[in-house]
Amino acid sequence: MFWSVAVTKSANEQRAALNLARQGFVSYLPKYLSRMGKETKVKILFPRYIFIMIESQWHKVNNTFGISRLILTNENTPAIVGDEIIKGLKMREDNKGLISLPVPTKFKSGENIRVANGPFSGYDGLYDGMPARDRARVLIQMLGQQVPIELDESDLVSTMGAVAVAKEVK
Repeated sequence: MFWSVAVTKSANEQRAALNLARQGFVSYLPKYLSRMGKETKVKILFPRYIFIMIESQWHKVNNTFGISRLILTNENTPAIVGDEIIKGLKMREDNKGLISLPVPTKFKSGENIRVANGPFSGYDGLYDGMPARDRARVLIQMLGQQVPIELDESDLVSTMGAVAVAKEVK
């Protein structure tokens, strides 16, 4: 048994999943919640692709309504998707079965910022990413050297949106 992936016909991912289930295949169609303005929709994470657990008789997949073709290797066997990829996707699902996607940051790495709130208010620095715990990493000048600190991204404002040269950051 192994996971593989198939290309579905356009906008037929749900139909393919239903028809695969009717044939006894286990499939996985990761979804996420998309917010565009005030509108919220459930969308498919990988449009036109569906993961399928292959046990035997994989040839039947290509004749399934909603499926265009199973992705094959050069040896004409189904391409294998590692279990760790499927497990990783499923681990990111919430209690509704939707994948949680990271929220894009409002600053670019190396961007000049100013700390607007908190104990470092008024300090200028360089945005250095968001490594973990939803805290922004900022490099500020303190005591003659660049010091990394972690702050809430909401406490930062862009000073002009200028991106510093990577050499200056390091």
